[in-house]
Amino acid sequence: MARVPKRKIRIRRGDTYTHLVTEYDVDGVPDDLTGSSFLVQMRPDPDSATVTAQFTTTIIDAAAGEWEFSLTATQTSALTAGQYFYDVQRTYSDATVHTRFQGDAVVENDISHA
Repeated sequence: MARVPKRKIRIRRGDTYTHLVTEYDVDGVPDDLTGSSFLVQMRPDPDSATVTAQFTTTIIDAAAGEWEFSLTATQTSALTAGQYFYDVQRTYSDATVHTRFQGDAVVENDISHA
């Protein structure tokens, strides 16, 4: 089984969170995302059935391998500060699914409130 890369993300409560990603193939060429979709979820524990947040995923430029995952300010306001876990799963056009990366998701308290 291939090792899944780890990436830590930080989310500030009350802020819009957007993470831009470019997918590359093994030769370092941007991977065409045509026909692909992504699932990004955050949980309190990797084995938990509770989904703390499900990110919106948007393909920005399929041919250039660019996509993003995001949460609205309203969604991040509803989060409790602390450490969570997330992963990114890609479903390819042939229906195969691969976890692209995973890691810690740290939710930080905001200081300014509207």
